[in-house]
Amino acid sequence: PLRTLSTTTFEPLPGDRTRLTLHWQPYEATDEEVAMFGSQHASLNQGWSGTFERLGAHLASLRAR
Repeated sequence: PLRTLSTTTFEPLPGDRTRLTLHWQPYEATDEEVAMFGSQHASLNQGWSGTFERLGAHLASLRAR
């Protein structure tokens, strides 16, 4: 789809940790675009997971300074 809606939620956890939850969905999309978006879920999940792993590593490097 040409447009998507992302909602990001941050939840504090014990031990100076934070849970980040990301909901991503098609916005104002045709039925075909919604179906295509859904069929790509595994690939999208893999991409986001890699991005957040890199973010976690970067944040950990900042704490180590």
